[in-house]
Amino acid sequence: MEPPHDPGLSGLLSRQFKRFATSVAIRDDECHLSYAQLHAKALNLVYQIRCLQLQPEVPIGILSPRGINHVVSQIAVIYAGATCVPLDVNHPDQYLADLLRNLDISILLTDKANSHRLEAHGFSQVVVDHRSMLTLVCEELGYDVIDLQPSQYRSHIFHTSGSTGRPKPVQVLAGGIINYCLNETFVPVREGQQFGHLSNVTFDVSIMETLGSFLRGATAVVLDRDTVLDPARLVKRIREDKIDVLWQTPALLAVTINAYPQAYITVDTLLTGGEVVTAQLARKVLEYGPPKRLLNLYGPTECTMFSTFHDISIEDVEMGNIPIGKPMDGYEVIVVNDSLDVLPHGEVGELVIGGKGVAGGYLSESEKPSDAFTQLGHFCPNQQVYRTGDLGRWNPTGLLEFVGRRDNQVKIRGHRIELEAVEAILMATGLISAAAAVKVGVDSNSDAESILLACVVPISEDTNPLTIRQAYTKNAPYLMLPRLEVVSHLPLTNTHKIDRGKLVERYSERIGQKRTSTLHESLSPIQQIVTDVFGSQMGPEDNFFVMGGSSLHAARLISRVKEDLGVQLRIAMVYEHPTQLELIDLIESLRKGEVWTDKNETLWQPDLDLGKDLRPIPGDIVDWTMQSEGRVFLTGVTGFIGIFLLKELLHRSNVQRVGCLVRATDELEAIKRIIKAFDRYGLRPCHMEKIWAIPGDFSKEGLGLDSEVFDYFAEWTSIIFHLGARVNWIEPYEPHRQANVLGLLNMIQFANTKRPKAIHYASSTSVYGPTGLLTGATYIPEDENPKSHLAALKYDTGYSQSKSVAEVIARNAITNGLAVTIHRPGFVLGHSETGIGNSEDFFSRVVPSCVGMGCYPALSEHRDAFVSVDFVVLALLHIASSEKFFGRAYNLVEPHGDAMISLSEIFEGISAALPAGSLMEVPYREWVEKCQSRTDTKAQHPLKPLMPMLEETILDNKTRWELQARMPVVGTESLRNALRASPNLLCFPTIRTLLPKYIRHWLEMGFQV
Repeated sequence: MEPPHDPGLSGLLSRQFKRFATSVAIRDDECHLSYAQLHAKALNLVYQIRCLQLQPEVPIGILSPRGINHVVSQIAVIYAGATCVPLDVNHPDQYLADLLRNLDISILLTDKANSHRLEAHGFSQVVVDHRSMLTLVCEELGYDVIDLQPSQYRSHIFHTSGSTGRPKPVQVLAGGIINYCLNETFVPVREGQQFGHLSNVTFDVSIMETLGSFLRGATAVVLDRDTVLDPARLVKRIREDKIDVLWQTPALLAVTINAYPQAYITVDTLLTGGEVVTAQLARKVLEYGPPKRLLNLYGPTECTMFSTFHDISIEDVEMGNIPIGKPMDGYEVIVVNDSLDVLPHGEVGELVIGGKGVAGGYLSESEKPSDAFTQLGHFCPNQQVYRTGDLGRWNPTGLLEFVGRRDNQVKIRGHRIELEAVEAILMATGLISAAAAVKVGVDSNSDAESILLACVVPISEDTNPLTIRQAYTKNAPYLMLPRLEVVSHLPLTNTHKIDRGKLVERYSERIGQKRTSTLHESLSPIQQIVTDVFGSQMGPEDNFFVMGGSSLHAARLISRVKEDLGVQLRIAMVYEHPTQLELIDLIESLRKGEVWTDKNETLWQPDLDLGKDLRPIPGDIVDWTMQSEGRVFLTGVTGFIGIFLLKELLHRSNVQRVGCLVRATDELEAIKRIIKAFDRYGLRPCHMEKIWAIPGDFSKEGLGLDSEVFDYFAEWTSIIFHLGARVNWIEPYEPHRQANVLGLLNMIQFANTKRPKAIHYASSTSVYGPTGLLTGATYIPEDENPKSHLAALKYDTGYSQSKSVAEVIARNAITNGLAVTIHRPGFVLGHSETGIGNSEDFFSRVVPSCVGMGCYPALSEHRDAFVSVDFVVLALLHIASSEKFFGRAYNLVEPHGDAMISLSEIFEGISAALPAGSLMEVPYREWVEKCQSRTDTKAQHPLKPLMPMLEETILDNKTRWELQARMPVVGTESLRNALRASPNLLCFPTIRTLLPKYIRHWLEMGFQV
């Protein structure tokens, strides 16, 4: 005999049905049932089910839409001790049949309208029609309920989307339903209230609307699909039926509130969740006709409806972020890192939920993620907990904030993008009422890449895409700029969430139709090239880069124009003429022999005066080496030098913390990028706990931080190392300006806020441009101002131009008394011990490619000041250790001897390490042609991003690389003086002795090309 247990779900329901016998339990447009009538009809159906001799918890399919028949069916299945499997009547018959077979279901409860659908599939069907059922029951005849142990009884199976595309059956336990519906901290509905039943029956929220109402003595008011999706009809029903409590997803809420701002003014409690609730949406609800309560609910199906709740206030709206609140009674939530260690408040990690609501796992083990349901010794021991895959954090007020989904992070053009961040930025423009961002793949035969698409619903007909783009670009990183599609509404799934798959499908169909139509239309050559390169047709005035184009698109465009039209464009031309109309005019003018003038010089010349108005704030420069200080602020940490510098900083005992500013949407993404950089170079740093990952962007005013956060770090920081930069070999000056020029200005202003701090800026020996060949310079001392070499600079890359302008700004600040120190590394090669170098730099692309082709270019006058990365890091830190070295410029190259090594010497060394005759010197033009043939046939070839620089002639029929000949020797007097107290650095291994290590590393890469 089993020991007695607390009332189960059956017992509690039957008790409430008797307690509120005469009250209305459920009603629709046509009729209503009292609690007693609903109980009686369910018991009559139980009798039919028991005649089938079923085992406890056997799954029973229920195929009927939301309404009284479906509710009677669910209660009867629960009374019978079986398991409810709600089915969507809108799904195809074969899909439903497959779903039922996967669960070994043989019994199906259905209504008359759907009774014919699965007859041919061999299921035993019971047709449910509540109108024909008896309402008087003699319980003495055995019409009674089976009340199973709630903590073990599986009352429902709901399906969620699986990682393989197949639905995952979640086993929901009765104990979780009871805990949620009778929760003491969260009471959405009270006795006598009217609860709108509008959720799809396959969505677990429908339990809250029905069983939740019955367990509280309320009435469930059935609203059909047409009413739910029509704002006018919905508002009418809310008023006429005096609905007190209503659940709506944010997507559906936005549709209703935009049509009728005062839709919910008569509602007592409005519940929302399931997707991100934006501050903009909450403001509309609260300002124009608010319900008495607006609650944000969070929780996956795997934890039985919802696990946390928050009463949204206007203060939340003003803060710009709507929390998901605190756990309900019976639930516990922690935030963990990848190792499942609990994170402190404020740090972003994965949300893990434990407690009474955690489901019994997935029924099909083949669909179960390996770590979704697990056990943790330090959290809810001896109980199963659920890893949500959602990212969140505890805010300073002790409330949970939802940050995003791990699987909502997509990779486009090599950059990771949070779709929710894109949507938030779009909503923040105030020009749209709804937005959904998706990644759209392209035809594998196309030159184009995947694109970031955002579908938006404007607030008025006067709002056009250009206005939205302009507002978006003020706050969004350049690489997150989506291609905008204006739509009248966003499609919704059956559970009233945004149907992102449908958005992708519709967009792809539109593009496919456009491409098909072009078969019957005559496209201009430029239109055809643009369509092929960008993957879709653009309007004649659409900006390539505003529409999601990149420098790689520009490179492909140049190649196609040369191949198809016989016109050689320069990369700067595409950036200055970024539309079809402008490009057509440009090509016509070039064909006429007109001279094109590069306008970039007119852009960077005025920037040379930036920083002249800066004045130091009062106070002494912070001594960062003091025991009470040691707090470093570092940018560029995911770059090559930056990650080696971070490793060294973590090792030093006088460094307390290292704040790493990383362009990321949250702390978790930031720390992941840092760890990925460590892994890329095989680094195993100690004291990782010293790292403080700070999501931000130094290219933005205030470093992309809230003003309070900015001020906090300005006071917290002891010293600044600014190594961050935008690096692109083919983009002109303007795309580099925001990060490299204004970014430095922002960092200097940060150093000059709250208390004066030293800032060490990483410049480059390339700031003088091709001055050796063009001005005849043979030697450049460390204090040489790049202004003296502007004549050569205009023929260099946009990156070098931006770094040159930035150094002039740094010098302007130094002149005015700010503690800015300039560090110019030479061409940084790998580590002196391992030989591992930067796999993304110029040489790591060129050398392996040459090895793969068996030849290298004849550039006998090319040389550079090469230096190892660990020397750069150690020299920089030594200079930063004493205030007496501040306010100067240092060339971080070999301090003694000739640091210059010729290109020929490097390739001769490579040839010596290869089989005889395997690497030959060939004329430069012949080498470029070989490169072109390789990159044309291999889309991901490492030279692809370099081709415009390698083949585009800009002066005297020479390319930018050819103009880099005769590089002057750079001085090291200041460097030697600073390193006198560090003989190990003065005697650091020379590059020539280290060259064999670097060659081995390049050769290992070469065999992969």
